[in-house]
Amino acid sequence: MVKKELSIILASGGKGLRFEASKVPKQYIKIKNIPIFLYNIIEMDKISLIKRIIVAKSADINDTYFLNLFKKFKIKKKINLIDGENSRFKTVKKAFSMSQIDTPFVGIHDAVRPNFNFNYINQMMTQIGKSDGIIPVSKITSTIKNVHGKLVLKTIPRDDLYISQTPQIFKTEVITNCYKKIKKSNINFTDESEMVEKNGFSVQTFKMDENNIKITTKEDLKIFKALKVK
Repeated sequence: MVKKELSIILASGGKGLRFEASKVPKQYIKIKNIPIFLYNIIEMDKISLIKRIIVAKSADINDTYFLNLFKKFKIKKKINLIDGENSRFKTVKKAFSMSQIDTPFVGIHDAVRPNFNFNYINQMMTQIGKSDGIIPVSKITSTIKNVHGKLVLKTIPRDDLYISQTPQIFKTEVITNCYKKIKKSNINFTDESEMVEKNGFSVQTFKMDENNIKITTKEDLKIFKALKVK
């Protein structure tokens, strides 16, 4: 039986271009004196199935900054630091290839999703079964319109529509296989699940109702602050 241990790549190298005029990338903004990305690591550190964390960081931030934080917050898990690239997909690909991942599964998580309950990792790993991967999703409840310019072309049925979230978990050998297949390609997939799907592998969904918020705008940041006040 394959052990359901995993390493997690934390994509933390983005510049936050949609975050208006902030001088600090959003994942490094402090809430209650804790950088947003670190909320994830603090919680990952409590999950026994997670054996290693790979932080794909902003290249212009010195490793010492991270090492001091890990020491301050008494993080016990093994952590690798990798400089990110100019896109999320390339950053994750580099982190995967440089980290010599030796666990049978690998997870990819957005640093700007600091409210994920990592206790769900145990349920996701139980549910994955014979599938090649599993991703958290949430049901779309709003009406969806296909729009061209200012004109509505049609209303799209939403019954089977879900929003893809992270952490996304895959068999390590599957990700290795996929990267080999696209080695000479400049394709930038929207997420790793799309890459896995398009290479013919199976991906399960883990349906979530909780607020796994992704901090993309300043309004999202206000929501996360409000969640942390409770």
